[in-house]
Amino acid sequence: MYGPPPREQSKLLPETASVTIPDFGWPATEAIYSPVPGANAFVQSLPTNSISIFPILSRTHATLPAGFNVPKDGDNSVIGGVVYRGPIAELYGKYIYADFVAARIYRFEFDRNTNPTLFLGTNVANLTEISAELKATLPGAVLNKPVSFYADAVGDLYIVEYGLNSAAGKGIIYKLVAVPLTPTLSQPNYTDGQFRVAVTGAAGEQYTVELSTNLVTWTVIATDTSPFIHTDAGAASVSYRFYRARHKPQ
Repeated sequence: MYGPPPREQSKLLPETASVTIPDFGWPATEAIYSPVPGANAFVQSLPTNSISIFPILSRTHATLPAGFNVPKDGDNSVIGGVVYRGPIAELYGKYIYADFVAARIYRFEFDRNTNPTLFLGTNVANLTEISAELKATLPGAVLNKPVSFYADAVGDLYIVEYGLNSAAGKGIIYKLVAVPLTPTLSQPNYTDGQFRVAVTGAAGEQYTVELSTNLVTWTVIATDTSPFIHTDAGAASVSYRFYRARHKPQ
């Protein structure tokens, strides 16, 4: 047999003091910027909240109304991302985000110990656009209108693309994976004393071609973006010439 359920005990809770919840400035401010004088009388009549939390990064539009005396970054619509925790070492611990309209992907670093009251829209380091690196690895270099990011249980990052230029307007989900940087070096031809070496590596990455006549001392004779062909016009001047290709970190 089961006994009666335990009685619920009532208790008095102390009256809590009112709590002011911080906001992010909207609509009195957009990011770190106030409205253009005269542009919106209602917004300008709103009281300024001294505890508004400003963003750690602020970008400006491709075009700005008169009165905004700030540089134009060319971005329009920020798509928030995630801190990367996947297997790609150069991205680990960096925040990845995008701009929908400009179709750009960015990464940056942020010090989590920064006090929110000190956010000024410039509290990031090493802000780098990585759009070209990502597009170079895609068939046809198509990456338009990123709308979302997702990280799975092992830290791999996925980018959701709106699909304006894809077949039948369907969106695409891309997975960010590491691309091997080790190049291949081949000999297309040797004619008229000119030796041509072809370098093939990760698309968009820079590589150097190095020359040696003794396999001990090496000299850089070319630097370019993969794939490329370098012509060594002095190949016939000595008996032996050795070549190697190496990745050049940017």
